Amino acid sequence: MAWTSVLLMLLAYLTGKETLGAQGFFAPPMALLCPSDGHASIFSGCGPQPMVHQPPLASSSLGATIRLSCTLSNDHNIGIYSIYWYQQRPGHPPRFLLRYFSHSDKHQGPDIPPRFSGSKDTTRNLGYLSISELQPEDEAVYYCAVGLRSQEKKRMEREWEGEKSYTDLGS
Repeated sequence: MAWTSVLLMLLAYLTGKETLGAQGFFAPPMALLCPSDGHASIFSGCGPQPMVHQPPLASSSLGATIRLSCTLSNDHNIGIYSIYWYQQRPGHPPRFLLRYFSHSDKHQGPDIPPRFSGSKDTTRNLGYLSISELQPEDEAVYYCAVGLRSQEKKRMEREWEGEKSYTDLGS
């Protein structure tokens, strides 16, 4: 998903320049970009696209726990999607925090502490990012995105097959 950072920066630009609250978190609404054949397309080949919505601001005290929400449009079922969470600190590019499909199917990003965790509420069509033991460096813009679970599996299988082929060539 090398294109993810570029797309997130593009989306941040398209949603406008916003400022962070002194101790809060700002997350503008974000549209889903649909991957097709390893490339992202916002114009064709995706079919009806789900939209995700996030509250504009959330804040809490240092040391506390906060839960950020991501609502999927009503015409889509969050139960079949993985939720992806990204963090963008001021002056830094977005970084991948985690992917959450279910309690048994989730992936934490590199060097992301377990105080960042994901969850879902399928009855309310919501995804959540929980951050416990809030620290000053957690002040950032947080983005959510969704991806079909089957697409995720196919992507991983393609990557695994590519690594296997590359390894076979080297032996």
